[in-house]
Amino acid sequence: LGDHPSVCAASLKEVRFFLDEDYPLASAFRYTQGLEKYQEYFLHCNSDQVRLEATPDYLYSSGTPERIREALPHSKFIFILRDPLLRLLSWYKFARQNNDIPAQMGFDEYVELQLEPSGGAEKKQHLRALEQGRYSLYLQRYFDTFGRDRIHIAFSEELSSDPVSVLRGICGFSGLAGDFYEAYDFKVYNRTEKMRSPLVHGLYKKMRFSVRQRTHRYPLLKSALRRVKSFVELFYHSLNTGAREEVRISPSTLQFLKDYYRDESISM
Repeated sequence: LGDHPSVCAASLKEVRFFLDEDYPLASAFRYTQGLEKYQEYFLHCNSDQVRLEATPDYLYSSGTPERIREALPHSKFIFILRDPLLRLLSWYKFARQNNDIPAQMGFDEYVELQLEPSGGAEKKQHLRALEQGRYSLYLQRYFDTFGRDRIHIAFSEELSSDPVSVLRGICGFSGLAGDFYEAYDFKVYNRTEKMRSPLVHGLYKKMRFSVRQRTHRYPLLKSALRRVKSFVELFYHSLNTGAREEVRISPSTLQFLKDYYRDESISM
């Protein structure tokens, strides 16, 4: 969407500006610091462009819809949802990749860990993955705050199989020309891999996040670093990416998840 000529994407992919203060994700600025801080992410935009930012966790932060309504009352929202079981599997791999859980922890144990009633507002993001697959609980806040006509829902599986149709639908909802994507070269980014050293990968991600936070206001520097990044990523992944593995799920855990997500399921 950021490549569309009528769209101007924020200078940082996940701004996280409207998240609750105690939501367990870092950000450069939060809403309490004033809307002028949010505007810093769009200094490069033209006045006739649609402004876009992408922060997935806005869906799960309870005070975010009202905060956005107060600051940007004409906003529209696009939610791209994934089959909740596949999403949970992805979170399991991602948590292992980032050294958030032990490499030897099985998927069944990871699911059991999610069910432990601890952590409260400080509960880590990777331990919220099970519950956060129950999308309807969180979408209702946006329906109540903005109305159904301001919200567009698409599905990750459809985006993978037929991206042109999904983008055409998003453009129609957003008032954009959809023909831009008829010959667009769609690529896969941020694929979760098995890492030889999760500790090294965790440090690498922190370094990358720090660089993004410090350079987002400098378009020329950011563009140069993006070109360098493509070579660095290739070299890094060649050193630290291991062979893919199948995740084992016991029949009892699979049945529990099917029951748990029965009203949320897309393709199970």
